[in-house]
Amino acid sequence: IYGKCSESPGCQCLQGANVYQVCTKSCQMDADCGDATSFPGATPGCFPLNPGSQEKICALICQQDEDCPCGLICTPSGVPGANLCAELQ
Repeated sequence: IYGKCSESPGCQCLQGANVYQVCTKSCQMDADCGDATSFPGATPGCFPLNPGSQEKICALICQQDEDCPCGLICTPSGVPGANLCAELQ
């Protein structure tokens, strides 16, 4: 569900305190983000672009680094109780 925004129309990049980055597509509901069986450990979900925002993006929600694919790191998102698989900058 992640990729390069320059190559994907409708893509958004979420950056957390210049520490991590997630580039992914916009969504309205969890079902827009793919099947959970495609991502063992992490759960794809529709996540607020910013805390309290109505604008949402697809993200991989995790509990620990081992949940994340492709060397991504489980990083606090700024939303209480929600960590995201992200690429460190």
